[in-house]
Amino acid sequence: VFELLQTMKTMIQGHPEPVQTLSLGRFAKETAGMLRALLPRRIQLDIETPKESDTIAANPDELRQLLLTLCIQAWQAMRPAGGIIKVCVEPSGAARDLSHQGPASSSGEYVCLHVHDSGPAPDQVNGCDPCVPFSSSRRPGDASGLSMFAADQLARHLGGTMLIQDDNGEGFAVHVRFPFALRPEKHAEATATD
Repeated sequence: VFELLQTMKTMIQGHPEPVQTLSLGRFAKETAGMLRALLPRRIQLDIETPKESDTIAANPDELRQLLLTLCIQAWQAMRPAGGIIKVCVEPSGAARDLSHQGPASSSGEYVCLHVHDSGPAPDQVNGCDPCVPFSSSRRPGDASGLSMFAADQLARHLGGTMLIQDDNGEGFAVHVRFPFALRPEKHAEATATD
């Protein structure tokens, strides 16, 4: 709940941290490393990052809030039995077909962040939009509906689009698609070549 309030506070107060060009995989690994120390032993957190370039332009504070929000709602859904949270970053060349149109760079490339857990999916995945504020949660008493709304708003503010899927009863997955961004020095080289 505290993390959720901080997410909303960040969204309301504005974002003084400037947008940076960063590796989504490296950023996800660092953020997940911080979170892993706080998770109970019954929750396993796996990270998979690509060897290919996965740079995006994003506000680091907002991106961290988004990743933490998705991981914490996954953790809440798997209480008390526990389970596995898988965080995967894929550039467009390797990314799975998500059957939706999302943002892409001018070159048509994008980077996907996938957060999958082995917990139950909310009923709204097959019905109403789970990102509607105060939609019923994945577990009675949890604020997952509000959490997913906050995550969706953060993803949009970061220039991404979010898709939620029920993995055929084997878990719950959230996919966020971001436009690929060249690092400044590579962009300068490309311009010079042009």
